[in-house]
Amino acid sequence: MSSITNAYETTSLEDSTVFLFESVGIKGTVVKVVLFQHVLGNLYNLAFGDFLDGGLNDKTVTNNNDVSSVLSTVAKCVSDFLEKHPGSRLRIRPVDERRRALYNFVIRSKIEEIKTNFEVFGVENGFKKPFDPKILFTEFELRHRVP
Repeated sequence: MSSITNAYETTSLEDSTVFLFESVGIKGTVVKVVLFQHVLGNLYNLAFGDFLDGGLNDKTVTNNNDVSSVLSTVAKCVSDFLEKHPGSRLRIRPVDERRRALYNFVIRSKIEEIKTNFEVFGVENGFKKPFDPKILFTEFELRHRVP
């Protein structure tokens, strides 16, 4: 995803499985965390949220008026993670309906750009299938496209 614009600068930790960055907006500066949690084999879970009380809180809604920059930064972290961990699959499970709608919208609106580098799948009713913009998926899976 070489055309990622307006992303915040990140700090990578733990062999590029943890990324930190600062969201700057109307509510001030908020530290964000992007965490790639090993699940099984080559599958990782993407967790994302505010850094609060010494850990990740993925249920907080910051409303810092910088959603475009935050999502661009998360996309950059995903790209960096998958480049450093080739062959990995990345699962994205929204924690609530609002985020589910947002993630579906973002992937739908950027699908052509995303598909240049990644295979994108959606999960609906427990079944994984290629991403279809007409479906409101409950979770997603990404992996680098094999040349």
